[in-house]
Amino acid sequence: CKVDPKVTQFVQPNGTVVARLDKALYGCLQSAKLWYDQISKSLQDLAFKVNEYDICAFSREENDKVIWLLLHVDDMLILASDETVIDRLVSDIEKKYTEITVHRGKTLNYLGMQFEFLEDGTVHVSMKKYVEDMLNELKINSGRNTPAGKNLFEIDQKSEPLSELEAEKYHSDACKGLYMSKRVRPEILLAVSFLTSRVSDPTLEDNEKLLRCLQYLWKTKDEKMILSATENKNGSFTVYTSIDAAYGVHFDMKSHTGVAISLGKGTVSCQSSRQKLNTKSSTEAELVAVADGLSESIWLVHFLKSMNVQIEENILLQDNTSTIAMIRKGRPNSRRSRHIDIKYFFVSDCEKRNEVTVRYCE
Repeated sequence: CKVDPKVTQFVQPNGTVVARLDKALYGCLQSAKLWYDQISKSLQDLAFKVNEYDICAFSREENDKVIWLLLHVDDMLILASDETVIDRLVSDIEKKYTEITVHRGKTLNYLGMQFEFLEDGTVHVSMKKYVEDMLNELKINSGRNTPAGKNLFEIDQKSEPLSELEAEKYHSDACKGLYMSKRVRPEILLAVSFLTSRVSDPTLEDNEKLLRCLQYLWKTKDEKMILSATENKNGSFTVYTSIDAAYGVHFDMKSHTGVAISLGKGTVSCQSSRQKLNTKSSTEAELVAVADGLSESIWLVHFLKSMNVQIEENILLQDNTSTIAMIRKGRPNSRRSRHIDIKYFFVSDCEKRNEVTVRYCE
């Protein structure tokens, strides 16, 4: 390409030109921060309050009603019980940013997800187009009943490694599955959490396990996640956090943690991960799981309260009575568990401060 004669004097010996921009340019490192600062100030000028626990979430009270606004770069999702409130807000935003596109209705597409707001108070969330596009690209045309088999955590050391090109494709497809599982398909999270841990040196065995997961998606591509919150008599809500551990299931004998958080129906947040240390009993594995998973639950409670949602209780559901006893005592029960780091007993402090209520469940 030719250099404009006006800037010839600024051309460096190596042919590059260094320029100072008069305003933010899309793609520059500082542009995202400058844009957020501007849009955040504009929203705060409209009486919105920034959520203390997620700076891309805003809320505003108007006539005893709450407006929620979620921001992802320049995409906004506005939620309110009164459409006239949304009308006024959109009008105010248009005064500041004249060229905006507005989508209204009970069915909205946002960040690759489709949200259907039903009259019964439930929300159906799906990513059917995302799933179909991925499966068509991979030419998947057969189904499986489950996303993984009993051999999910088994590793065949003799399995042939994938070629460099195949490994790149494996990495991409596994991450697409992870993206989907964290949003609308939590039932495949166990499988993809393991498969993504194999992206550095994937084998034919790993690829077969990934294929099974994709075949399950092909068979269930029309599935939707249904969410609803159960309102208490006083208008508040309860957070339910189910945490469990599978003891010594990995090849290195580490355990696996599973977390599911709900406000009534469906999971609003979930986690599936291999524990970072070896434990000596199922009780200890459960305690480590609680310590690892409870932080997300506590954060969610604080987030919702900052969005003007009244939370009555955060209930931790646990199925190991020995683990519950250790939590309530705040110390090991015997010499066998004395070696457990004291940091895992922070949940005991959380219960004492009424941040969480521990309950036994079968």
